[in-house]
Amino acid sequence: MALIKNGKPVIDIPRENDYKRWKGLLDDSEYQTIKYYFKVIIENAGVIISREVVQTALKTITSKSIRDKIGRKEMGKCFGLFLYVELMGRDEEWDVKKTDRGNVFKRIGGN
Repeated sequence: MALIKNGKPVIDIPRENDYKRWKGLLDDSEYQTIKYYFKVIIENAGVIISREVVQTALKTITSKSIRDKIGRKEMGKCFGLFLYVELMGRDEEWDVKKTDRGNVFKRIGGN
């Protein structure tokens, strides 16, 4: 597995029902845009601070359509979970730790 938490691979999507609900509300093109945005961030980073990346994503790629579908109050949680799931699917390993700045992801053995 690509995401390691407390020394163990993350296998299950946290809050999977929320993930499925939010993903289901979006058009495929909207979901793919978000996914691509995070993919580019991940490929060019050695450390990712989720709160900072999500805040930037909300300013950069959030259309009115996405805000209306997900809801303003849930956007941060939704994007944070999408980022988490994107990291779960990576070939390289990432370590995740919860901090006061949100989840911090660190590439293991690279960058």
